[in-house]
Amino acid sequence: MASYIKKEQRIPIVYHTDVAVAGCGCAGTMAAVAAARNGVNVLVIERYGFPGGAATAQYVPLISIWNLSPWADEEKPLIGGLAQEICKRLDEVGGSIRPEEAFSAQKRGDFPSIIREVRWELDLRGHSGVGIFVSGGLDEEAVRTLGEAGADGFGVGTYVSCAPAVDFAFDIVEVEGRPSAKRGKLGGRKQVWRCPRCMVDIVRPATEAGPGCPRCGGEMEEMLRPLIRGGEIVGELPEPKEIRRRTLAQIDLMKSQP
Repeated sequence: MASYIKKEQRIPIVYHTDVAVAGCGCAGTMAAVAAARNGVNVLVIERYGFPGGAATAQYVPLISIWNLSPWADEEKPLIGGLAQEICKRLDEVGGSIRPEEAFSAQKRGDFPSIIREVRWELDLRGHSGVGIFVSGGLDEEAVRTLGEAGADGFGVGTYVSCAPAVDFAFDIVEVEGRPSAKRGKLGGRKQVWRCPRCMVDIVRPATEAGPGCPRCGGEMEEMLRPLIRGGEIVGELPEPKEIRRRTLAQIDLMKSQP
């Protein structure tokens, strides 16, 4: 095997420190602050010109997660330490949203109203220089509407860089068989029932028996069936021709519905 001998190098020592933190993202920042509070000399090394990592570069906010499940004995924070301390400081200067506001059913999804409210509250507290950046599922119409509401910047990477995407989100609705969901969400596992004749869908708790079709009175089919369990495929995978045939049949059926 070919090799070479590297000559000895003299590397100057320009700084002495007790703790060196490589990377000043959220974790690095917390580590540096915690070390400094314990009385040691700390050096933070960051390759970019700002701290905070994704929280700064991509405007990913720091979230104080609260246990707001209706089955919880009390509402209490699920995080603590420096993260909770920062959230508390933000709350003191009006820079955070309280749990009861965050999960308000009246405003969930009404982003223009949320932006107008945030802009009002920021200006009212003397933070007119703070901009509002929005991202996620934005198209041309959303940019126009949210811009008129007061948004200052937009994240449109997915929309302009690839084929149209379908937005979706995952929510925790059950933990170890016990319904548990945040405010504004329906707790517990669910089953979607569909009438094969009327194409009517009904959502029910997974433990309930299937309902009859409210339109024709016929039996309804389960739409949610296990596909993978324990890393193994347990569901039937139809051939592409069968998927196409079934899809076209359903389209024709929907066209015939009143």
